Amino acid sequence: MRDIRDDLQDRAGFLKEQISAAQAQFEMQRDRIEQEYDSKLKTLKADLDAVNMLLGVEGRRLGNTPPVPKAQPQPRPQQQTPGREPAQPLPTRPRLPLSEMFRLQRAG
Repeated sequence: MRDIRDDLQDRAGFLKEQISAAQAQFEMQRDRIEQEYDSKLKTLKADLDAVNMLLGVEGRRLGNTPPVPKAQPQPRPQQQTPGREPAQPLPTRPRLPLSEMFRLQRAG
């Protein structure tokens, strides 16, 4: 019978290298994802601060500061009366980018 210990040790070393390389690649991808997350979160927080500032300016300009609702109530499904058509939803206005809102604020 032949001694295969050297072959097994070589194989174990090769597998350790593969594990180390996979772990390093995982760490790099995790760091990249965390950086992307932090960047997006920073941008969203800046937008939220800008919107809150704009709400404050508008509230002062109008002389009142109505409370901002925390959550919108969900519409209840209406029971349909026989012979009546369901109400059509109101058309929605397109959303303005934040930069456009600031431009309108400065102009008005």
